[in-house]
Amino acid sequence: YLFCHGEMTRLFIERISASKGIIILDRENSHYVRNVLRFSRGDKLTVFNGTGREYVCTVFSLTENVTLSIADVVESHIKPLKEIILLQGLLKGRKMDIVVRKATEIGVGSIVPVVTERSRIRSTSKVLRWRKIAMEASRQCRRTDVPNVSHPIDADDLFTDFLSRYPDALKVVFYENGKTPVGDFRKQIREAKTVIILVGPEGGLSDGEVETLAGAGFKVAGLGDFILRAETASLISAGIIQYISGQFG
Repeated sequence: YLFCHGEMTRLFIERISASKGIIILDRENSHYVRNVLRFSRGDKLTVFNGTGREYVCTVFSLTENVTLSIADVVESHIKPLKEIILLQGLLKGRKMDIVVRKATEIGVGSIVPVVTERSRIRSTSKVLRWRKIAMEASRQCRRTDVPNVSHPIDADDLFTDFLSRYPDALKVVFYENGKTPVGDFRKQIREAKTVIILVGPEGGLSDGEVETLAGAGFKVAGLGDFILRAETASLISAGIIQYISGQFG
């Protein structure tokens, strides 16, 4: 995946193999550098893999597997202050695209689509697309990490497996009939290392689902009197968490 950042082209490689000051690109990335970008020997680019380390390189060889010479290694720490995991009721069409892109820009660390009672779609083949969108959005907002976008899970898996991995996380479900402002949880949000937020799909969450979530330790919060579209609610929810955490000033 190739991006232009100022005058320096950025190349995303999920697995970077650097040895003795050299990076050898695989066939696909070699094709892009050689035939799409039409780079010449000596041209500069930055290689990154979303872990915070970036390699400033020059093109050394344009053979079948392009070879890059590492000029500098930069440890960048433009990352969110808090780990936020967004459990998103699976949305149809391009709505998930919007959520993935904007949630990445806001600083969400992981996005987990969840199939709920009112989800209009029950499965999808778009996970790879969403992961690419997250990569692009990370580059755009200068994040050096890339959010993980999971395959959709059923609500049953949420309770039997997923939540058990985060026993100390603060869990908040945003519900259109929720009466408690999220600001009432300000202290818990600031103190938590990980915040899990759940927002329903287009049809919202059922009363039964919210009751089950509350029983599993979720705080039930509202977003005011307006009825928001699902994708809007997700982004506002994540933005509020980040604001309270100090990410936005």
